Amino acid sequence: MIKNMKYLKIAAFLLSATVSVASFAQDKPATATTEVKASVKAKEDRSYVEDYASKKANLVYLVEGKENQVTYKEISGKSVILTDATGANLTIEHGSTTFKFILKAPAEWQKARVAAQRGDVENAISAMRDVVYPLIPLTALSEDAFDSTSYIEPFVSALLEAKLYKEAYAFAKALPVEMAGAGTIKSVMEVAIALANNGEINKAMKLVEKVELRDATQYDASDSVMKAMGLLRSKGKIKDMLPLYTKFGGTKNPQASEFKLWGIYCDVALGNRMSAELYLNEIKVDKNSEAFSLYQLVKGDLRATDPKNPNLMGALDAYAEGIVFGKISSEWMPELLYKAGMTYKALKRFVASNEIFAQISAMYPTDPFAAKGTKEIVKIEKKKVEKEVSHDDDDDDDDDEDDE
Repeated sequence: MIKNMKYLKIAAFLLSATVSVASFAQDKPATATTEVKASVKAKEDRSYVEDYASKKANLVYLVEGKENQVTYKEISGKSVILTDATGANLTIEHGSTTFKFILKAPAEWQKARVAAQRGDVENAISAMRDVVYPLIPLTALSEDAFDSTSYIEPFVSALLEAKLYKEAYAFAKALPVEMAGAGTIKSVMEVAIALANNGEINKAMKLVEKVELRDATQYDASDSVMKAMGLLRSKGKIKDMLPLYTKFGGTKNPQASEFKLWGIYCDVALGNRMSAELYLNEIKVDKNSEAFSLYQLVKGDLRATDPKNPNLMGALDAYAEGIVFGKISSEWMPELLYKAGMTYKALKRFVASNEIFAQISAMYPTDPFAAKGTKEIVKIEKKKVEKEVSHDDDDDDDDDEDDE
C-alpha cells in the first residue's frame, strides 16, 4: 500500500468520488424513453432573419383583468418600445418587470409541438419560424416580464438537432445578447458550442464576444459561457480568450473569480509568468469555494512550468490540495487530476500516475483528458512497483517528521 500522504489524499478523493458516481447511477430513477427518429430532410441551410425582418410580434398584458395588445416597434438605447392599438408608445426600461407580457400561442406553435412529438423535426422547425423570428428583439425584455426562453430554447435545440448550423448561427447572431437574460444567453452558447465542435471556430468566437454578463439577470448563464470558452480554449483560442476572461472577471458576477482564474490560466499557457504571478497573488479564494481547486490548478501550473527551475513537488502539493478540496462536478477536475498524474509520472511514481489515469477514465469517460490519460499509462515490472512503494514509505516518514 502506498503511504505517501499526497497520494493517500488523492486516492481518498478518487475512492469517494467513484462511490458517489456509482451511487448516483444506481439511485437515479428509471425513466421511460421513446426513441425519436429525427429523419431531417433539411431544406436550404441559410439565414432566415431577413425573411422575417418586417414581421412584428404582438404581445398581450392585463390591466384590471382586461387584455391589452401591443406590438413591437423598436429598441432605443436599452429600452424596448412597444405600441398599443391607438399608436401610443409603451416604453419598457431594461430589466423592468412592471408589465407581464404573454404571447398567445398561435396555431403554428401547436403544429410545431405536434410535429416535434412525432420526431418530424423539419416540419417542427418550419412551423416554429413564423413564431420565433418575430420574437428576436423581444428577448431584450426581462425574462420575468416576458418568457421568451420558452420559445427560443426549443427552436435552437431543433436547429442544432437538424444540424442547420448556418441558420442557427444567423439566428443567434441576430439576438440582442448584450441585453438578453440568462436563458437566451444559454441558447446562444449552445449554438457556439455546436459550431466549435463542427470546426467553425471563428463563428463560435463571434457569438461568445457578444456576451456581456454585466447584469444580475445574466449571471445564471456564467457556466454556459465558461463551457463555450473552455471549448474554444481547448481548440487553441487561448490568446483570444484572455481579454474575454478579463472582461467577465471585472463584473460583480458571483463567479467573477473563476473568470479571473481562467484568465491567469491563459497567461501561464502563453508564458506571461510575471502577469500571472501578479494577478494570482491578488486573488483571495476561500478554501470552501468551488473556485479554490481551480486556484490550485493555476498555482500548480505556475510551479510546474517555471522555465528556470520547474518545481514538480511544489506543483504536486498544489494539485493535491485542489483535488482534496475540489468537487467531482467541477469543469476543471479532469484536467486537475490529469496534471497530478503527469507530475507523478515525471517524478517516476508510475503506480500513482497509472491509478490516477485509470480513475479519470472511470469517472469522466467522455472527457478528452480521459483519453489522454489512458495513453500515459505505463507497464510496470513487479520489482519496480515494490521499489516505488518502498520509496513512498520513506517519503511518508519524512512527512511524519515534518508534522512533529
